[in-house]
Amino acid sequence: MMFGAPPKGGLAAIQFAKYDTDKSGSIDVQEFQNLCYNLDHALTSEEVKVCVMHLDADGSGKLEKDEFIKWWKLGSRRWSDIDLDAKEMKIRMSAASVFKSCDTDGSGSITPSEFDKLYQGLKEKKLTTATKEEAFKALDVDQSKSIQFNEYVRWLKKTGTISIKMISGAEKVKLKKVTAAQDAQPKAVESKKSSTQEIRHKHLNKFGKKRAALEDEIDGKNRE
Repeated sequence: MMFGAPPKGGLAAIQFAKYDTDKSGSIDVQEFQNLCYNLDHALTSEEVKVCVMHLDADGSGKLEKDEFIKWWKLGSRRWSDIDLDAKEMKIRMSAASVFKSCDTDGSGSITPSEFDKLYQGLKEKKLTTATKEEAFKALDVDQSKSIQFNEYVRWLKKTGTISIKMISGAEKVKLKKVTAAQDAQPKAVESKKSSTQEIRHKHLNKFGKKRAALEDEIDGKNRE
C-alpha cells in the first residue's frame, strides 16, 4: 500500500493547515488561541495577543506559514516564551502596551518617524545612553528599517529589563523546597490567592510538554 510523501514542512505544515481554518494563508489570534488550547496550553485573550505579537516577525498581526513553522520546529522549547507566569506576563503585556502606543499607524511595527516617543521613554527610564540613531539600529536586528515587537522584547531581555527567569542556584533550591511543600498539601487547602489561570496552566502544561516531546519524535521520523 502506497502513501503520499509528507507535505513540505512536515508536522508543522500539517498543524498550520489544520488551524488556518479560514484558509487565509496565516493564523490569526483566535486560531492561535484555539491551537494552544487544543495542545493543552490555555491562554486568555490578552495573553494570546501578546504571544502572537512576540512570534509575529513581520508585524502583520498574524502568523504567516514560515513564522509558524519556525516556531513549531523549536519542539518542546516552542512553549518557553508562551508559558509565562503571572509576573512575567504582566511585564510582557506592559511592554506590548508601550509598543502599541508608539505604533501610531497600527502597522505592527515602529518606523523611524514613530521611534521618537519610544526613544524618549527609554531615555527617561535610563535603559539606553545611545543616540537615537544608535538605539534604533540596536533594536532593528533584521535591519528592515522598522522595529517589530519581538525585536523590542529581545532588546529588553538583553538589557536586563526582562530578567525574571534569571534566578540564582540558591533561589532555585529554595523555590523547589517551597513548591514541594505546597504539592504535599491537599488540593482542598490550596491557597485562595492562586489564580484560576495559574492552576490551569500548572496541570495543562504538564500534558503539553509530553505532547510536544511526542510531536518532536513524529517530526523526526517524517524527516528521515
